[in-house]
Amino acid sequence: MARGNRSDYIILGSLVGMTAVIIALMVFSGQLERKGADSPPVHTTYGTNDSGLLAWFLLLERFDFEPRRTHRLLHAETLQDVGVVLAIDPPVRYLPPERRDLAHWVRNGGVLLCAGRAARALHELHGIGLARQGTRYGTDEYGEDDEYEDAHDSPYRVEASARPVAAATAVPAHAAALPLAAGVEAVAFPGPRVLEIDTAFENTGSPPDAGEIEPLFVDAHGVRIAARRIGRGWVIVLAEPDAFANAHIGQSDNAVLATNLAAHAAHLAPHRTLAYDEYHFGYGGQETGFTLLLKLLVASPAGWGVLVVTAAGGLWLYLRGRRFGARYPDLLTRKRSKLEYVYSVGATYRSAGANGLALWLLVRRFRRRLAMIGGRGEAEAPERLAASVTADVELRGRLRALLESVDSVRPRTRLSAGDFRAHLKSMAELEREILHGTSRRE
Repeated sequence: MARGNRSDYIILGSLVGMTAVIIALMVFSGQLERKGADSPPVHTTYGTNDSGLLAWFLLLERFDFEPRRTHRLLHAETLQDVGVVLAIDPPVRYLPPERRDLAHWVRNGGVLLCAGRAARALHELHGIGLARQGTRYGTDEYGEDDEYEDAHDSPYRVEASARPVAAATAVPAHAAALPLAAGVEAVAFPGPRVLEIDTAFENTGSPPDAGEIEPLFVDAHGVRIAARRIGRGWVIVLAEPDAFANAHIGQSDNAVLATNLAAHAAHLAPHRTLAYDEYHFGYGGQETGFTLLLKLLVASPAGWGVLVVTAAGGLWLYLRGRRFGARYPDLLTRKRSKLEYVYSVGATYRSAGANGLALWLLVRRFRRRLAMIGGRGEAEAPERLAASVTADVELRGRLRALLESVDSVRPRTRLSAGDFRAHLKSMAELEREILHGTSRRE
């Protein structure tokens, strides 16, 4: 194993060991203990615990009720193909637009089956009150009206751990003819909550198009399930949200009552589809701008037109840019030398006989470099310029002689090729000896 890999494994092992130690300390200190007794019940069809409604959902599936789950806000477009909405004590608030759409949907024939916080949130729609052992919910015994009370403070909350088996209560003889009592001899509800149906409370806040409250199921404690006609639709209120939870649906005749309730709601609705509200339990999400745009493109004729035009334009661009035949090989480009420019310029000067101009340009460049090294001006006298560049007497004399001989050359001076090469050779030798030598010393 390589040394670098060994160090990586040591670091990873140290991190795993530290994590295990921290988790062990948290377990022993009691910070990770299960708090099932303090957690509120969640009545979702995804729940497999005692308070979940998965067993009820699977039971309706077996009897071909076509149950499904909604993962979006309960707006008009969500409710348009739904016959029955089941809102069993959702912990998330219903928004005002949702309440308006639900009320409009119910008045047009929809059936709303609600319990718990959903029933209290939509109280202004159905006007059915909740009572406990003859005491109406909302009195001073249980505090002020709060449609979304904390489940920890609810007087009807049942502990998730150590949940007792509900006692069975028989159906009275006078209630055996009610719509949901067929085949039901006894039920085992976990709590004593019942519905209030006295006349004074019925007339409080009831909508103008509401009918009379009709009890659908009654046991020894009182009215457990009631319904009210609102416009062309119905609102069914279940007093006990835990009645058909996983922990209780198998007790006594609770499963028969749950099936009767679903069948009665589907019979009242224009569609047989039953939809459990799961959005207000935290499942699903709201539509974003991108999803709305995509839906508009796919679901509308104008959107399909845009898609067709886009596809046609993309196909046209593909055909225009497509290669036909074999690909041309890459051209081999030779790297050009910097001396190529010098040679070409020199050839131009020689063909024009401009030896004087070429030498004049080279002398100016040579003087410029000497001035940069010696710290003098470019037009300095040859003797001073040579003295500033080198201390060698011989080189200084040769440099001064060269400068004095070439300073007389002007661009229009006629100069033979031999004299041009001789001056150029002298400048090259002095550049190697003086300029390069000075650079090395520095």
